[in-house]
Amino acid sequence: DLHLDFAALHWLPGALDYAREHPSSPVHGRNHAYYRQFVDFAQPEAAEDPVLRGLLYDPQTSGGLLMAVDPQRAETALAELHKRGVDARRIGEVRAGTGRIVVHP
Repeated sequence: DLHLDFAALHWLPGALDYAREHPSSPVHGRNHAYYRQFVDFAQPEAAEDPVLRGLLYDPQTSGGLLMAVDPQRAETALAELHKRGVDARRIGEVRAGTGRIVVHP
């Protein structure tokens, strides 16, 4: 399973404000309808938060590139990326499971 730390996610400038003002879009609706079958929330009530859903399911607000790195090399990889001017951060981890995405607050 991919365990994501919602608080560690970095949004494009203005994305959070936009999600608060416009909690749904046509793309968001289609993405949510399909992908929600793969996503669990560590706190189930978070699934009802329209801002959180807007940010997670609307591709216009993410803007990021996800890469997976061996946990033993994660700090070295982050340091190297930072040295090169890349705004990289650890946002979660992969754990044994059933192929789910688990969002933590």
